[in-house]
Amino acid sequence: NAAILYQDNGEWSLRVQRAFTQQWEALGKHVIGTASYKTSAEMEGAVKSLLQTEGSTRRAQQITQVVGENIASEPRPRADLDFVFLITPGEQARQVKPLFDFHYASTMPLLGGSYLYSGVANPDANHDLESIEFCDIPWILNTPSAMHIAFNKAWPGADPRLTRFNALGVDAYRLADRLQAMAKMPESRLYGATGIIQLDNQGRLNRALTWAQFQGGIAQP
Repeated sequence: NAAILYQDNGEWSLRVQRAFTQQWEALGKHVIGTASYKTSAEMEGAVKSLLQTEGSTRRAQQITQVVGENIASEPRPRADLDFVFLITPGEQARQVKPLFDFHYASTMPLLGGSYLYSGVANPDANHDLESIEFCDIPWILNTPSAMHIAFNKAWPGADPRLTRFNALGVDAYRLADRLQAMAKMPESRLYGATGIIQLDNQGRLNRALTWAQFQGGIAQP
């Protein structure tokens, strides 16, 4: 059972939400909750809405009234939720994990996409993303390949914000003389800078990304 937390910032986030929901439910799974926020001030309310901790608090209050004395209790998040899929930029996501911790859901798995990570190692800034899992391209997550090392040497001043486009250029160059062979051998794959690439029977290139988790503020594959 999944829930979705997203920043309502236009068509992009809604498109990602729809795509995830369609894919997840096509696998026979369930999306049992969705919450959105527009500003950081609304984020806590959205998290509480997903976790439904207020129901746990009300039950404790009712028990207190019945027995006529104060009882020790700790609110609990809903028990039917297995993970939360985040659709929120990295800067916003740094506020999300502390809110889940504060609302008694420190062990709740949080997952997301490459938008959670700038691609630049910054342990101090990414400390509050601890334990969040996300997918991204090998060019960013894996040990630099010979091509990556050569690229950095040839272009030491490259803008790190464009690194995913650089990886796309590397794979476009590699694919240029491989497409015909891949079309004839549908099981063949290119282990590229942007993922494991395969050509489907409709002529589309699909990529499988690498999964990673923030540990000590560092993205670890």
